[in-house]
This record gives sequence, C-alpha cells and structure tokens, in this order.
Amino acid sequence: MSILTRRHLLSLAAVPASIALVPVAWAAPEPITTEGFVPIGGIEQWIAIRGRDRGRLAILFLHGGAGEAQSPFLSLFVPWEKRYVVAQWDQRGSGKTFGKIGVSTPGMTLEQLT
Repeated sequence: MSILTRRHLLSLAAVPASIALVPVAWAAPEPITTEGFVPIGGIEQWIAIRGRDRGRLAILFLHGGAGEAQSPFLSLFVPWEKRYVVAQWDQRGSGKTFGKIGVSTPGMTLEQLT
C-alpha cells in the first residue's frame, strides 16, 4: 500500500496549469451538416456532407449509376455518421442534380468519368 505524503501532494500541486488544464474545445467533437449544389464538371451537382465529428475519416458514397441516387435515403446513413464523415453525391443525371438540371444535363465524357 502506498502512503500519500505531504511532499507528494505538494509536488502534484506544482504541475503547471498549461499541462493540468486541457481546453474542453479540444475534446469536443465538431459536427458537420452541409448540403447543397456545388460546381462539378461544368454543372451544379448536389452533395451532402454529414457527420458527428468533422475530424473523423471521410467516406464518399457513390451511388450505382445514372438515375439512381441515395439523396432521398440520407437517414439510412445516420449510423455511419457516428464514426465517419459521410459525403453523398448525386452525380450528373441523378437525384437532386437531375432535378435541378433536368433533361438538359450534358452527357458524361470519358475524361469526366476518370
């Protein structure tokens, strides 16, 4: 058994305040919830970026192809947002991007695809 002496207590009290006190802001997660249209490949395309802590690893979710977007199902990604920052993108010809541009959406070139 260890005995706590007066000398030991005084040595603990001598710890500099800069070491003993860590600002709460460093420990607090900073959530992110951003969504909207951004210019990508010459047209406005819709993206959503969400997560409980913007310092976490990011995942870019690419849906299965033209016409099939996941933006109507963002609530399904909520469990992922606990551990990751999830970026969901309605690509050209899909979802909210198609809703904004419509049938006038320019075609996809091989260069844009790569």
